[in-house]
Amino acid sequence: MIFKRNDIAVILCSSPVTHNLIHKTGKISYLWQNLFMTNDQIEKFISNEDASKRNITIHFKTRNPVVGVFIQTADYKELKSKNFWRIVTGASIEIWKKSQDVSVARIFNGAEITKLTLSAA
Repeated sequence: MIFKRNDIAVILCSSPVTHNLIHKTGKISYLWQNLFMTNDQIEKFISNEDASKRNITIHFKTRNPVVGVFIQTADYKELKSKNFWRIVTGASIEIWKKSQDVSVARIFNGAEITKLTLSAA
């Protein structure tokens, strides 16, 4: 797709990560815009000491944000390699903290996650 505005033509690539900006002058510059988080970005955030002790607000591309806790189970490394994450959300967090019951968790696709923030304590 090509959108033109003033002296800039924006070409939306098939890649979900990059938008190319081409100026009429012939110069090419790149606008790197992450439309999703990689497994390395997510792991770096959740391995932070503050994040491991607090609830996290998880923002998505196509749905409302949820508050949750990322949990590590026996399949953590396999899921992480595919950018999938086991997360306990909402009211289930208290159940998880008391029982460590994995059945209260859901698996989310990291490609749908756009932003992670620490929730208010």
